Amino acid sequence: MGTLNALYLVVAPAGTFMGSALLSALDLKGTGIALTAAWIVVTAATLVAPALRDLGDARGADVVQQGSDETVPCKECE
Repeated sequence: MGTLNALYLVVAPAGTFMGSALLSALDLKGTGIALTAAWIVVTAATLVAPALRDLGDARGADVVQQGSDETVPCKECE
């Protein structure tokens, strides 16, 4: 979760910089097309990426039961 929060802090300044750099290199229409294409690519990648809550369970990772020091095999992975 810490990495995700760090990424959220970087996205807005990086997007502002990218928009201003594109605007100075291209005209307004070219910048709009480039940013729209980037938005579509990021949205598509986000839709295909696995959910964060499923990352550990999908690969058969062991689960630690709450209140116990034992690890038990993931029942959904069998």
